[in-house]
Amino acid sequence: MGVLHLVGYVTVCEAFLGMEPHVDFFRRLFSPRALTVGDPAEVVPMGGFALQRKPGVGDSYPAYLPCDSNRGWHGEWFYIRNPAAVLFPVFTTGRPEKQDSWSWGCAKKEKHKVGVIKEEFWKLVKRGLNGVRVFHTLYRRRVTPLAERTRPMWLYSGPSNSDRALPEDLSDDEVWSRVGRVLQLKPRERVEGRPVPFNSSIMSTLVCSLLLSPHVFLCFSYVYFSFFDWESHVS
Repeated sequence: MGVLHLVGYVTVCEAFLGMEPHVDFFRRLFSPRALTVGDPAEVVPMGGFALQRKPGVGDSYPAYLPCDSNRGWHGEWFYIRNPAAVLFPVFTTGRPEKQDSWSWGCAKKEKHKVGVIKEEFWKLVKRGLNGVRVFHTLYRRRVTPLAERTRPMWLYSGPSNSDRALPEDLSDDEVWSRVGRVLQLKPRERVEGRPVPFNSSIMSTLVCSLLLSPHVFLCFSYVYFSFFDWESHVS
């Protein structure tokens, strides 16, 4: 669930706002939670950390309902190599511990910028932007938001874009099938008439001197870990 929210947030910021993901606005929208099991409750040793949308976000962010079942995941399970040159960290049985930083909100010095971003998000939502449009754009473009890329999504240039996972386009049915694997779709869901994502020929007017600051925008993989300060402590 956490990765779904991260991917969606990066796509909204880059493809529909034309800006890099802003960590403080992300803090305003989402909060982490520990997943527990047993009595007394303990954080589960694997998958014990999740992201959830904060109550009261309302029209500040596109709405969507994630699928609440991972049925069929066995068919997509895979293994990766542990290269001898750069070995993965040693596996431990330590459970993640909840950190104080999980409840941190927006930094005071960033509140004005967050207010500007919130207003732009609100305009998009009022024009009909929802999670279906966001994830439909993601699968249609075949760009992986959390991977290292050469350009942001507002500079997407079509099938020849170097950041596409594969150059071949997916069929409409396959795009909708993939959206349906991550979101709960309504009957006859459509994206026509909703806000169109930016690309190399449709540029955003949002990015201006107010928002462009080397201290504001960060590589989102760094943002993810610096925000949550998530460590697994071994007793």
